[in-house]
Amino acid sequence: MPIKTGREGHRSPHVLLTLALAKRTVALFTLLLAMSFGVFALQFVAPGGVVGALTGGRPVSQAVLDDLRRQHHLDDPILVQYWAWLRRALNGDFGTSYVQNVQVDKLIVDQGLLSLQLAIFAFVIAMIVAIPMATVAAIHKGRIVDRLASSTAILAISVPSFAVALLLLYLFGLKWDILPVFGPGAGFFGRLHHLLLPAIALALGQIGLVVKVTRSALSNALSQDYVTFARSRGVSGGRVLLSYGFRNSMTSITTAAGLTLTTLIVGTVLVEKIFALPGAGSLLIASVSAGDLPVVQALTIVLAAFILVLNLLVDVASTAFDPRVDLSEAV
Repeated sequence: MPIKTGREGHRSPHVLLTLALAKRTVALFTLLLAMSFGVFALQFVAPGGVVGALTGGRPVSQAVLDDLRRQHHLDDPILVQYWAWLRRALNGDFGTSYVQNVQVDKLIVDQGLLSLQLAIFAFVIAMIVAIPMATVAAIHKGRIVDRLASSTAILAISVPSFAVALLLLYLFGLKWDILPVFGPGAGFFGRLHHLLLPAIALALGQIGLVVKVTRSALSNALSQDYVTFARSRGVSGGRVLLSYGFRNSMTSITTAAGLTLTTLIVGTVLVEKIFALPGAGSLLIASVSAGDLPVVQALTIVLAAFILVLNLLVDVASTAFDPRVDLSEAV
């Protein structure tokens, strides 16, 4: 990430952070606004448009068509329609599902929560496994432990999550019958029990990514001259690892963690389908297949907003760990 230099380096860090946050927030809302218009315009490029989605492609009379166009204000100018849609969306009202005849916001809350729980569960698994593995590899750089960890990481990255999901489903669900292979489960522990296999399937590839990034950052930090000097002064290995290794690697680790969580949220789609989980991924697939435009629009814009906000939070966290990082220029 860019480092602050020159005149900016003499400003108060709090002023710089405030200005950078304001700049990034304005950019975020501008991008979201542009994306919202693109999402809204989906109804004009979809086969049959809004009327076709409402009627399910069935032949109807001209009177019914005219009534539908009047109800949904389809004869208004496109910007007028967009502004009305945007105002409702900002209030959390994305309309009613054409297929299920239920408020879209209720569908997203009910099924999106399951997807978020699955993604967070997979994220926790990935971090718990990857950070210790990468730490051991960095400490024993160049040795067999390091080579083994690096090879495992490459293998984990190479295997697609849906293939892992199918393998886990067959082994633990069908062959050995140890864990449940479908449904979300009831209660906290029941939910964890049912989400364990899909969470592992999602986490495996991200474990490889976090191991590679963390191992590289830690190895680089521990090879610096100031670490050698600290060790020569008798500083303990644990303190060197925490105060010098992790402290100077947190920007890279935080960035990898943010990318991991983003990928996991997007990656729930196929895994949910395999394990018959009624999450946002399954809802999106079903809505696209059925031409349920309000649901597709809402899920797309909510997912985009979540990812953009998450990226902003990652950049803010990177700045907290390393004040030299220029948040205003961070990507």
